[in-house]
Amino acid sequence: MRWFLMGFMGSGKTELGRLLAERWQVPFVDLDRLVEERAGRPIAAIFAEEGEASFRHRESLALRSLAGHESAVIALGGGTPLAPENRDWLRRNGTTVWLNPSFETILERLPPAERAHRPLFAEEERAAALYRERLAVYRTAADLELMVEPQEGPEEVLQRLEAKLAEQPCST
Repeated sequence: MRWFLMGFMGSGKTELGRLLAERWQVPFVDLDRLVEERAGRPIAAIFAEEGEASFRHRESLALRSLAGHESAVIALGGGTPLAPENRDWLRRNGTTVWLNPSFETILERLPPAERAHRPLFAEEERAAALYRERLAVYRTAADLELMVEPQEGPEEVLQRLEAKLAEQPCST
């Protein structure tokens, strides 16, 4: 089974993904890191040199390349589900969990120095508008939504996610 972790920048996808993969003993893939590895440069450089459209194309190709991972936890980029074809692929190829912290929680988690390295988070007002725009996309793409509280660390989120998954009816 493939598990896709989706959410805005700073929502905790990578940290939770590593913990889940370790707990479930399956591979972990960070889609942003995969794009960087294949491009041979950081996302910020891809945005600066090629633009967002090129990055999104690379991201979609990297996502589809994961079809060979029958069991994995995959941390998606914050914008991965924006493309309808990516949302369709996600629906057909696994379960998508939306990590949904408030924007204020994200600001607390991402210090200004880290925000500066994220091409779409350089300006707080622009990032807040982007966050609001993406909420509807995340809502429609998610199989499961998990609100993330400001005081929660990755272990607490992991425990709540596993409890929520245990409550879900079996699809087999």
